[in-house]
Amino acid sequence: MSKAVSTVITLYLMCFLGYSMHYMLLTNLNIAITNMVDKPSHGNASHHNITTDTKEEKFHWNEVQQGVVLGSVFWLLWLSHPVGGIFAQNFGAKRVFGFSILLGSAINVLLPIAAAVNYRLLASLRMIQGCIVGLSFPSTFVAVPHWVAPHNRGKFLTCFLGISFGSAVTYFISGFIMKFYGWKAVFYSIAGLGFVWCAAWKHLMFDKPEYHPRLSIEDRKTIQDKTQGAQFSSRVKIPVPWRRILLSLIVHSNIIGQFGIMWTIFVITIYAPRYMSFFHHLTPERTGVWSSFPHLFRIVVSLCFAVYSDRLIKKQVLSTTTVRKLATFISHVLTGLLMICLAYFGHILAVAEIVIFSIMGLSGTAASGGIVGLIDISPNFGAILQGLCGVCSHTAGFLIPTLVGYLTLNQDTVEQWQKVFFISAAISILTGLQFIFIWDSRVQEWNFVEEKIKEDKKTLNEIR
Repeated sequence: MSKAVSTVITLYLMCFLGYSMHYMLLTNLNIAITNMVDKPSHGNASHHNITTDTKEEKFHWNEVQQGVVLGSVFWLLWLSHPVGGIFAQNFGAKRVFGFSILLGSAINVLLPIAAAVNYRLLASLRMIQGCIVGLSFPSTFVAVPHWVAPHNRGKFLTCFLGISFGSAVTYFISGFIMKFYGWKAVFYSIAGLGFVWCAAWKHLMFDKPEYHPRLSIEDRKTIQDKTQGAQFSSRVKIPVPWRRILLSLIVHSNIIGQFGIMWTIFVITIYAPRYMSFFHHLTPERTGVWSSFPHLFRIVVSLCFAVYSDRLIKKQVLSTTTVRKLATFISHVLTGLLMICLAYFGHILAVAEIVIFSIMGLSGTAASGGIVGLIDISPNFGAILQGLCGVCSHTAGFLIPTLVGYLTLNQDTVEQWQKVFFISAAISILTGLQFIFIWDSRVQEWNFVEEKIKEDKKTLNEIR
């Protein structure tokens, strides 16, 4: 294996683990709260603590208060995405990604202290944490065009599956950590992993091949030759065409599509542990182990589909546009239909397990759909486009807890959860269908500097 190839693989692994940390920091409360709250509460409960036989504090939080705590991490996260894209465009992915995880991990250590004061302080600290961690999400879009050839980007951007891996690891280890050490140890353990990742990121990640001190001139040229057609404008400082981006129907379609897939993922990620624990009476460790498997299955499905879809594009069996639409049909329409099944049959344990498993698995094809599609239409502004998509898509993170909190307040029943699943199914299917009808992966005019439009557009569209 050449040094050039191994360096790109290292970059992939670090990005994968970075997105794992991103979501471990965002989701560790989702599983910890099953042991933080004394019992499914009803009515206007207070935020005062009680002491249990395990000598660990637990809280009387009702469904709305729990929704506030769970959703608070997303209150500003959506806003931090475009800021993260702009920061990465100006300061590089290495700095933005690294500092966001470092500061997010530091805040994670403080969460148990905040929870002991009251749920409002915990929510406020989680809001700040989400804002900081959210800066990392779009940053890799700046580095990818410099390191990865266009026909390999679908495979490389499966690094976003670190999100699922991070969720799986969090749920798996947290159940056992809570059993032996209590819920506070969950936050300390995740923070420790974040600090370790930051140290590795500092020494192994570089924004461009020419910045890598251990790459030979020949290896740098090998990488640059493969990516030349996709990063030509990286040599020229060009202004962001904000007006044309904001008025682009293609960009709007991607934003709506990403909102749909994030809604589906958040419904399962945030509430599957609570649903299985409260309705099917699973123990914390069993809830953690069970909750991890759907996310692992999502990784497998996404990797397999990414390899298959890239092969279809490379061999010109299907156009890039058709592949992106196929991925979206699976990740949105099929998962929406499965959500309807969950609404009707989720009260049956075996059915709930199979359906949730399938929803998360099929949602993994989204990595080969709209997400990588942003680089299809604009290699130069991929990070900024992903930041804009994050503004809308991650609003699902606080809209869902608000919706669930009010639907289930004083009536945490199967019938109320059916409403949650029906609404989720409609959102998933409709957002997917609009993407299928509108999307076009051809490079957009506004991606290029004016004097190079014809030459560079021709180069990129040869692979579309």
